[in-house]
Amino acid sequence: MSDDRIKTEHDIPSGRKAPRDPIEKRSSFYIMLDTKVEATQRNVGKPSQEIYLAGEQLKNKARLVGDISDEGILKHLESCEGFRGLVHSIGVSLKSYEDPGGSTYFVLQNWGRGDIYNTGTKIKIECPKDGREV
Repeated sequence: MSDDRIKTEHDIPSGRKAPRDPIEKRSSFYIMLDTKVEATQRNVGKPSQEIYLAGEQLKNKARLVGDISDEGILKHLESCEGFRGLVHSIGVSLKSYEDPGGSTYFVLQNWGRGDIYNTGTKIKIECPKDGREV
């Protein structure tokens, strides 16, 4: 066998490898980065902590924590329609230093127009408490 027909693994083209997310990395910003949240005991159910993002609160967090100065982006955060048009996905990660095993729940609740407590959208996902993003 002649040397010109012998190929090593370095000679064989590997081709393109598929990225983990085939869509180019989207722009993003944080509204709660390195924020300590302490759940408080409730009369009924498990301990929980509410973080309100109504009114100017979401815009202020985007401006201060996310370093967003673009007024167009901030304007989108004033309404549900704007929020849905701006936000593609939400990543959640949490880390428990006292009890790092297991999981807990993250709930995103968008109040309804009429009866704000009984209408609207509620998304509940289980999150590991070890810092992995879901």
